[in-house]
Amino acid sequence: MFDKPPVTFYNLRCLVWEICQTVSQSPELILWGKVHVSAGEAAAAKWVTVSVGLAHRKLQTAFRRFTIVERHHGGSACKLLAGAILALCAALLVPYQLVLGSGIAEASAEPAARSDLASGPGGSATNLPPIVFTQIPRLNGSSEAEGNSGNPLKNAFQLVPEGGRLVVLGLGRNPQILTKDFQSAADPEVSFDGKRLLFAGKKAGEKFWQIYEVALDGSPPRQVAQLAADCRLPLYQPSLFTLDAAAPWYQVAFVSWAHGQWTEAGVGQAWQVYSCRLDGTDVRQLTFSLTHCGELCVVPDGRMVFPEWWRKDPVRDPVGKTLLMGINIDGTDYALFGEPAGKRFKRMPCFSPKGFMVFVEGDELGPYGSGQLGFLSYRRPLRSYQPLTTPQEGWFHSPGPLPDGTILVAHQPPDRPTFGIWQLDIVNGRKVCIFDDPNYDELQPRAIAPRSEADGRSSVVDYAKSTGKLYCLTAKISDLPRQQWPPSGKLRVRVLEGLPYSDPSQAQFYGPGFLSGSPSASIGPAVGRRFLGEFDLEADGSFQAEVPADIPLELQIVDESGLNVRSCRWIWVKPNENRGCIGCHEDGELTPPNDFAQALGKAAVKLTLPPERRRRPDFLKDVWPIVREKCVACHSTPEHPVRLVDDKQLKAVAPGSPEEKKLAWEVYVALVGGSDKQASAQPGQKDRAPVIYPGHARLSRLVWHVFGTNTARPWDEGMTGLSASPIPTEGKVQFTVDERQTLVEWIDLGANFCDPPRLGVNPRPTGAGSN
Repeated sequence: MFDKPPVTFYNLRCLVWEICQTVSQSPELILWGKVHVSAGEAAAAKWVTVSVGLAHRKLQTAFRRFTIVERHHGGSACKLLAGAILALCAALLVPYQLVLGSGIAEASAEPAARSDLASGPGGSATNLPPIVFTQIPRLNGSSEAEGNSGNPLKNAFQLVPEGGRLVVLGLGRNPQILTKDFQSAADPEVSFDGKRLLFAGKKAGEKFWQIYEVALDGSPPRQVAQLAADCRLPLYQPSLFTLDAAAPWYQVAFVSWAHGQWTEAGVGQAWQVYSCRLDGTDVRQLTFSLTHCGELCVVPDGRMVFPEWWRKDPVRDPVGKTLLMGINIDGTDYALFGEPAGKRFKRMPCFSPKGFMVFVEGDELGPYGSGQLGFLSYRRPLRSYQPLTTPQEGWFHSPGPLPDGTILVAHQPPDRPTFGIWQLDIVNGRKVCIFDDPNYDELQPRAIAPRSEADGRSSVVDYAKSTGKLYCLTAKISDLPRQQWPPSGKLRVRVLEGLPYSDPSQAQFYGPGFLSGSPSASIGPAVGRRFLGEFDLEADGSFQAEVPADIPLELQIVDESGLNVRSCRWIWVKPNENRGCIGCHEDGELTPPNDFAQALGKAAVKLTLPPERRRRPDFLKDVWPIVREKCVACHSTPEHPVRLVDDKQLKAVAPGSPEEKKLAWEVYVALVGGSDKQASAQPGQKDRAPVIYPGHARLSRLVWHVFGTNTARPWDEGMTGLSASPIPTEGKVQFTVDERQTLVEWIDLGANFCDPPRLGVNPRPTGAGSN
């Protein structure tokens, strides 16, 4: 539906002329109109609203609407206006019905309700265009309906499985199968003009899902992209252009694991966002987050919004959460889009023409990744979260917009065995069942109708270059209380590169449950990190650095002791991008100060060493020599409460031998493995502080022991009140500044045992699990 702004009664002549011209040019068009008269501010004042629209006879789809609003004093003007518009409708042979009551006159000639598509509790659906949806045999869904067996992540990344097909449901027609030649098909996405359709499909004998496009005129599908990996969840992007391009062009986006990397938690291969041109050329990876990216949605300003799994703290929150993130269509300006409030997992965002972002959410998701519905205001997405449905209403899946502002949604009420297609009014909560075949689950409904095209985007990305820039206005701006941030003392910025792995055996598993083999307590793998560089903040808290493009990056603010006090999650820059932030975890809806950042008046710090020169501390190479020299003398005796190794065993192995490597591994496990007791400890309990807290040296008891004090910060809930156990002075064991810094950097960079090629031992004890 394309709405024009309200016009006055005096423009009615122009409006009538435009309507007549349009109708005369197409005999398939019909006219419908409404007149609504309501009381104004004064008793004698009346507001008259006249809506006139055009619809196509065959499609029964309204595609243009005009609204006239005028204020009149007295009833005679209202009657004259109503009479004029009704006479116009009659002159054009448009049937109408006049309803009188309560001082309101309404003339309606809208297309009739789609009774063949709309029936069920709650009334009848109205103004429905043809729809396309994915249909899965009921058997496929019933096995998933039992829940997630206590693992919240089981359905958090689930896509529509194989065995599905795309079905089109039109006015007065039986459902038509669109993908008869495909073994599996899913993920429909309708073009802005409503004439084409993208979907993910797999033909018989094919190994991977690929992206296809089909014109909705009966033409056969054509393949868009062909990668040696699954490609799912396609999206039409708005136009993209560069200053040196002859004209803008269009692309499609999709998710794929073509890069061959696993998630940082080892729960499967990581799905990243890709794009390519409509002819399948110029395939580019857009996201580099070491995790899962999900369903794509485009918003009016041209950005793409998608769910992404966050696993920021593998010790205190190993399951993590999925949040709604946003990027430009070329992969730049990656940032949080939606408020983190609400349930743990958010998926399947859908932008409604009424200005809402509707999505599926749940603390534990159900079949096909379904859950409840929540929504955000597009104008204030970081401060407007509200739940839309409750668990008592059943499961919801894959909302899609309708032109009138309502949404289509796959829904399984508690009293029905399958998912069906429903229409939901997100303003008043009314739900109407449109279609439900008891032998199938209907998912991913999408309206086949024109919609406003999102804004096009310009791009500065230049793939001939290999770096981009990161800059910050001031790290002193933060969402932490002012008395907590910034901390006193000189602060530095540490820039780290994330090292994704293509095989889970390359990961280091650690944490509570590591030795016991308890899957519920084990934390999972630690993604390796290595230094890109470290430098001082400017006096005003700003910084600017040139970094390699298209790799995962983590920024850490470190204090005078070299301890990581605040960090960001995985980010990246695209080639030639200038990526900026306001502060350190700042409020994204506040206006920053109008100051010139000192760092921008200087050349950017270059952090562009080649990969072979990027430093990566690990236990075997850097920490074990310190532990062997300074720690095991005390921590090898039978009477010591924290015994790392048997003294006799230590003396029996030769330095540098394979036996010593295995012994170092046992000590590593003792330090980072922890126990189930630690996993179940509550905030404030002594055992809650792990010996090693990967990524957070300031929260590790080993660091407290070496530094002689609790180094937790005021925002580390439940950790600041715990006591440290300094090294006894009578032992005369002292650590040098370099040794302390080695321990801190090793932990802050993930506490890995060693580089995978040098491992030589089983990186994961038999029976140990991961989330």
